[in-house]
Amino acid sequence: MGRQGAIILAPYIRIHTGLWRLPIIPESFVARLSLIGGRGQIEMTEHLLVSSDFAAIRAELMARGLTRLARYPEDEPRIVEVWL
Repeated sequence: MGRQGAIILAPYIRIHTGLWRLPIIPESFVARLSLIGGRGQIEMTEHLLVSSDFAAIRAELMARGLTRLARYPEDEPRIVEVWL
């Protein structure tokens, strides 16, 4: 079953990327939801968690039962961590 209007059809992996200092919200931390399809295609959604305190975002993602992954050294500097 696919999502209407989306490029990616289920099954897909939901990933939240924790970021800081985005140009549109430079004073806050953001966790952005992306969907990754089975063939590696990525859809960045408009779903954001925003807070001036990254601990609050972490608490919300933990409450959703997600698991934190450390960032890779080659990730963009603004990426703090990733949650699956």
